[in-house]
Amino acid sequence: MGLVHYKVILSYNGSEFAGFQRQKDARTVQSEFEAGLRKIGWQGKSVLAAGRTDAGVHAVGQVVSFHLDWQHSLDDLRNALNYYLPRDMAVQSVEIAPDDFHPRFDAQCRCYRYQVFCWHVRDPIREVFAWRVWPKLDLKRMQEAGKVLIGVHDFQAFGSPTSEKGVTIREVFDLNWQQDVEGL
Repeated sequence: MGLVHYKVILSYNGSEFAGFQRQKDARTVQSEFEAGLRKIGWQGKSVLAAGRTDAGVHAVGQVVSFHLDWQHSLDDLRNALNYYLPRDMAVQSVEIAPDDFHPRFDAQCRCYRYQVFCWHVRDPIREVFAWRVWPKLDLKRMQEAGKVLIGVHDFQAFGSPTSEKGVTIREVFDLNWQQDVEGL
């Protein structure tokens, strides 16, 4: 079969990672994922990813791709990777990608979810996955304030273009604050 380009959807609890991108002397998602790949015969130098997450940031749908000579089914590839990956990360799905597929540049959109809970005392379990604030937030005012971000804007103040001819203009399609549980 030879080298095939694979696309995987990766999820991870970022609590113990120094971010996605490989770093010297730091535990990262990329380094752990590539170590798992090497255990099943991968000989590449670097996987491609849709983006990088910062230290402590979680992901439920990080797209990663790589080339691999794999002689078994897609399910077997998923299962083999999950066997060798640490418990705080898992491949959710695997598919064959076109040879020219790039997770970052072929992405059509990205979805970010920020969780906040309002509580007057620390909650060590919930604070792994959400930001605790106090006093309680005014949801109506937050919805109104968020409306100004909908549409096309230049986000140059938040980062530089990804290439020499790149732009920092992006379109925000939706922004919504919702209360899931009383007290949150």
